[in-house]
Amino acid sequence: MAVQELRVVAPLATVHSLYYLAGLLGWQHGYRFTLTSRGPFSKELAQDLARGRAPKPPRHVIKQLQLLVAKLCGNRPYCGKYIVVAALLAAYARLYPPPKDPIAYYLQRHPGVDPLLVKRVAGILSSLGMLPLQRKSHNPQ
Repeated sequence: MAVQELRVVAPLATVHSLYYLAGLLGWQHGYRFTLTSRGPFSKELAQDLARGRAPKPPRHVIKQLQLLVAKLCGNRPYCGKYIVVAALLAAYARLYPPPKDPIAYYLQRHPGVDPLLVKRVAGILSSLGMLPLQRKSHNPQ
């Protein structure tokens, strides 16, 4: 599904997550995001969406988002939760100081989420270079 179509039919959390991910892909859209339990949120983006004036990403970012959405969603309709999980995982990995294990950090902050879903999304983000690989601790025993 194209990003333009997602803006029309997707819930607000999914749209905000897509814009957040587009920013991580290099698009300088100018929106600032706050992390909430429901995903990244931008007050300015919400206002622009309500007015119908949200900018469209450049083609190269749209292609990268389409690849990401295709990998996350496959043939599943209504896969907004995968996109929100991806955005939150990417955001948590960029906290300072970053958590040693973004997957464990996500599962701690969002109890009840399927760990296999989070691991699958993390694997996809890592394969696309959007999530740093987990650092191994070197504890001599």
